[in-house]
Amino acid sequence: MKVKTARRHIAAVCVMASFLCASFLQGAFAGSVSGTLDVRLQLTPSCDFAIGNIDDGLLDFGRAAGGGQLPVDGMSDSRKSAASLSIACSSSYTGANAPVLTVNNGLHAIGSQRYLMGPGSERIAYDLYADPAHRVQLDAIAPLQLVIPNAGVTTVIPIYGRIPRIGNPVAGHYSDVVWLTLSY
Repeated sequence: MKVKTARRHIAAVCVMASFLCASFLQGAFAGSVSGTLDVRLQLTPSCDFAIGNIDDGLLDFGRAAGGGQLPVDGMSDSRKSAASLSIACSSSYTGANAPVLTVNNGLHAIGSQRYLMGPGSERIAYDLYADPAHRVQLDAIAPLQLVIPNAGVTTVIPIYGRIPRIGNPVAGHYSDVVWLTLSY
């Protein structure tokens, strides 16, 4: 008998507790009102260089002997015979609206000729191209129209180099820096 009575008391307490909680909560809120929250993001149409690591911005002609009369197109290692630039654009700048790339003449240029600068201010002329056959020269006057097929997807733009003739300069390290500009 005591078990049945205890169960009834527990059941009664649970019912009363539920009623009291519901009454308390109803009394706690005198009313309600709804509103909205505006959530926004403004994406500006743009393009950017998306260089993955430091080697992506390097065009390396490798090692060559002085006195050469033949062109030097770079090392046979395909990673270094062309610099690979990665470019990503928003949807406003794909297809027919893709940006143009301008490559300046470099830090050591004389007129429109690019030069690698070496020991004792020795210079070696070089040219940059948009194609491996060296037919489409990159110069500061004529920007290169890029092809960006998809928004937000990185597009690789190769740049190829050629030293037309080395001549007999002093042995040593030769380098130059060119500035790249995306116009969109």
